[in-house]
Amino acid sequence: PHWEAFRREGKAHKLWLMHWLVEESSELERAVPDSDPRIWLEDVTGEEALAWVKARNAAALSSFGNPSDSATYSRILEILDSKAKIPYIGRVLNGLYYNFWQDETHVRGIWRR
Repeated sequence: PHWEAFRREGKAHKLWLMHWLVEESSELERAVPDSDPRIWLEDVTGEEALAWVKARNAAALSSFGNPSDSATYSRILEILDSKAKIPYIGRVLNGLYYNFWQDETHVRGIWRR
């Protein structure tokens, strides 16, 4: 519906819109910094990155505690590991119903139709 107005305005309006989009994208490109101060985190197996993650994890654990020690964590784990699962419809494609199922036989899960 809102594109209908652009169609009615004619070529001049379309040219203005294209010019505006090009100018805006140029502004965005200029706004991107040339270097990333944390580019070293991209090396997910690098010693520096792993040390940084280990330090952040230690800080989080000291601030919030270990979530696996809580009763809520244990209850959630119990629910997720329960064999009494209720299937649900995960997707409908071309009129067919699918659900994603995981159990001890299908640890990685399967899509069922």
